[in-house]
Amino acid sequence: MATSKYSIMNQASILLGAGSITGDDGSTEYTILNTFYDSTYEELLAHRPWNFAKYYDTFNLLSEESILGYDYVYLIPNEVIVVVDIGENADYRIITTTDSTLMQNLQRLHT
Repeated sequence: MATSKYSIMNQASILLGAGSITGDDGSTEYTILNTFYDSTYEELLAHRPWNFAKYYDTFNLLSEESILGYDYVYLIPNEVIVVVDIGENADYRIITTTDSTLMQNLQRLHT
């Protein structure tokens, strides 16, 4: 079973009939596969709660001020692809960077 980034990319290249790659060899095949690898990897991880990819952590409190009726605002680390669960019976809303107005307000509070 392929487990490293390069071995997975190499198998994909061979299956597509493009031949093998040898790591970062600067080939067109490598460049194309490398371009799509990370986004495809993250998309597959976000698709379901894989046991090997679970990570449990405590988020850092971003603000103690009430925002949108919530008493606590936490910063979700950049490496988090998807939040699967937040405690038991928690009343929550996950805010992403696409919520531009809210993010600007949060950034003002954080600085």
